[in-house]
Amino acid sequence: MKSRGINRVAMLLILPLMAFAVIGGSRLTPREAARPPGAGVLVVANLRGESLTFIDFADLARPRTLFAGGPPHEIVLAGGRLYATLGRADALIEVETAATALLREIPLGGQPHGLAVSGDDLLVTTDEAGSLIVLDRASLAIKAFQAVGGTPHAVAAEGGHTYVVQAAGNAVQDLRTGRSAATGALPESVAIAGAYLVTANAAAGTVTVIDRESWRVLGEVRVGKEPVRVIALSGTRAVVALNGDSEIAVVDLVRLRVIRHEKTLDRPDGLCIDPSGEYLAVTSNAMDAAVVFQLKDWRIAITVATGDGPGSCLWLPA
Repeated sequence: MKSRGINRVAMLLILPLMAFAVIGGSRLTPREAARPPGAGVLVVANLRGESLTFIDFADLARPRTLFAGGPPHEIVLAGGRLYATLGRADALIEVETAATALLREIPLGGQPHGLAVSGDDLLVTTDEAGSLIVLDRASLAIKAFQAVGGTPHAVAAEGGHTYVVQAAGNAVQDLRTGRSAATGALPESVAIAGAYLVTANAAAGTVTVIDRESWRVLGEVRVGKEPVRVIALSGTRAVVALNGDSEIAVVDLVRLRVIRHEKTLDRPDGLCIDPSGEYLAVTSNAMDAAVVFQLKDWRIAITVATGDGPGSCLWLPA
């Protein structure tokens, strides 16, 4: 506890000295810069900085930083509050977004990593313990443990189904039905896109596309080096962060092919879409920044500074 207190003081001393950079457009592309977003709050989980950065696009001069007490891996919004897993700190935190205040911290063993919302519950996967923990969101009381094995790195939930990837087992499970499907090597992320389930397989350089109803593997699409994160762009398209290529790739899930590549800053990781669906933010773990694309034409609208070592991100409404 003493070291955590020292880290907190150090963070408070350092923050006023950190310059918050806003760069219109980007050197990444010669195209004319798009119109930057004018509203919404981009929340970035900083792994090395053990903090959350809140970037309000209506007030870019005043970013807010909250010390998390550990490296935040995944973040979700539920009931107007933000939740984050702290891997090495073995905890889950609840944050009031308006006040940028830490409300509750719940100890969880086994290195919590993946995080999803299912109705009134929070679902947390634990890398070391090989389990899924179900918590009541109102009380944050643990309701259930389920052994899933294989280093369950990420989780997604929809319509009563819970999907967990086994990073060490190269598989994804539907915990409701008990069905399992093989993926490419080292699946690190999972996303639901309409009728499809998609995993990003970092060691294989592929995404695996599964039909959720029939549970049939439709194909494995080669996308590039180290796809570490995938999210849905629509019911038939997904976007993948290629950590080893400094690119993102857009995958057509119907035709099972990559239809677009876009350059980003080095070591892209987090992906998040703004509530209006107009913009996509891509965090750069190497450059401590996030690039914001305008989705209608893929022009870069703005690049903003984050904390140290950004990973996952979340875009809150204004």
